[in-house]
Amino acid sequence: MVRIADLAPGSAVDMISFVSFYEHKNNNGNNWVKLIIKDLSGEMSVMLFDFPEAACKNIVTDLEKNKFVRIKGKVESFKGMVNVKAKSVDIVSPPEDLSPYFQIASRPYPELVATLDKLIETITDTSIQLMIAYRDWK
Repeated sequence: MVRIADLAPGSAVDMISFVSFYEHKNNNGNNWVKLIIKDLSGEMSVMLFDFPEAACKNIVTDLEKNKFVRIKGKVESFKGMVNVKAKSVDIVSPPEDLSPYFQIASRPYPELVATLDKLIETITDTSIQLMIAYRDWK
C-alpha cells in the first residue's frame, strides 16, 4: 500500500485513500474539488481541476455516502505544499483491512469484549450488580 508520507513531488499516484474533507468550488466558471486524504502516516491535499461541474457535484454527492476513493494523478509541489493533482477520482468500497487508515485496538474486538465481561463479573458491589443485570452491554 502506498503511504501518504512516502509521496514525493514528481511521482505518479494510483492509490486508494480515505477522504477526511472535501469541497467543491466554482470560481468564474472554473470548477474544482479539493479533497484531504489521510492515512496513519499523514494527510495531503488532492486537487481536481478542469472537471465539468456535473462531475464535481457527483463526486461530492458520492462522498457523502462513502469516503474511500481511488486517485490517479501526479504529486506536485505548489507554494511549498506537496499535493496531488488528480486526473481521476473514483469512489470505491472501503477495503477490508482499515488498519492503514485508522488507529485500531491492539487486540481483536471479541477478545476485548470477553475481557470486559470477565472484569464485570468481578464487581462485588450489589447496587452496581443490579445496574449491570438490567442493562444490555452488548
